[in-house]
Amino acid sequence: MRRISLMFLLPSFRGTLVESELGQAYVRFLSGLTVLVVYLFAAAVTPTRGWGGALACVLAYVVYAYGWLWLVAKQAGDAPWRQRIALVLDHVIFATCFSLGGRPVAILAWVAVTTSVGHGLRFGERRGIAAACIGSASIFAAVEWGPGWQLPLPVVGGMAVTALVVPLYVVRLVRTMAAQRREAEARAHALAEAVRLDGLTGVLSRAGFDEAVHHLQEQATHTGERIGLVYLDLDGFKSINDTHGHDVGDVVLREVAQLIVSVVRSSDSVARLGGDEFAIIVKNPASEEAVLRVAEKAAEAVRSCQHEAANSARLRASAGTSVVEPGASVAEAIRAADMRMFEAKRRAKSRAGHHTTNAT
Repeated sequence: MRRISLMFLLPSFRGTLVESELGQAYVRFLSGLTVLVVYLFAAAVTPTRGWGGALACVLAYVVYAYGWLWLVAKQAGDAPWRQRIALVLDHVIFATCFSLGGRPVAILAWVAVTTSVGHGLRFGERRGIAAACIGSASIFAAVEWGPGWQLPLPVVGGMAVTALVVPLYVVRLVRTMAAQRREAEARAHALAEAVRLDGLTGVLSRAGFDEAVHHLQEQATHTGERIGLVYLDLDGFKSINDTHGHDVGDVVLREVAQLIVSVVRSSDSVARLGGDEFAIIVKNPASEEAVLRVAEKAAEAVRSCQHEAANSARLRASAGTSVVEPGASVAEAIRAADMRMFEAKRRAKSRAGHHTTNAT
């Protein structure tokens, strides 16, 4: 059952968004109630003639708003039809009160404008146009034929035009600004993605790698998870560029990146740090040996590259690993993985020179 407030006898507002239908029903009722309180205070301070009709009209609008609030809370009928009916009733009932209340309610002429703006922003420009047209016609009828107004026709027409033009302008302006903001956000997102991803291979860039490691490090402070790092440097890639050109080298880099991606888990991340250097972020590895196995798989994936240029250059990879424990320095772990990678490369070159000497 919907909870009831014993103080105000209102449906529970807990968890309700202001922009929702129930939220707007609350705004309608509380706004009318506020105006009623202000008018009661004004009538008490300046007890002149004319307040009686104004108070009766404001009270009538509050009763309507209260009844509509309960209809929305009970979800009576179909929501789109409730919205259409509210669009008409908001203006017609207000215009009736405006007409009968006389000049003491003149200060409330803004209600017709804000009501149209609200419908337009919540339900779209077409609904805003309909609300503005109904509001303008209602204000014209209320002032032109309402008792106690006797305003010149140009003034009446000006009020009606204001009730028509201002909501349309505000709705169009706000929606245009919202579209521009979404477009700017989309451009910013695309730019951020372009920076975060390597344009050649599609894996993370250096910036994307740093961002991913930083994000995992922040998570680790709460989860206690480790971060495994694998640094890879391609052996023999320079000869591919020198012999076959950079275009072929780019093709080989793209194939190598996809081969590395194919052997890591979906929760892990692959990055190209620049040139022929790659890195792998291993999320929460079980042990240092698990990170070493990832490095071995990645090195094996590089060796499996079937491109002719890679075969002729005997493309290989040297790898270095490290593990970042929760609370430990990521920078030191990166330096450790980098140093181990260069040590592996040095040993690979040493073995290659040893084999060449033996063959000679």
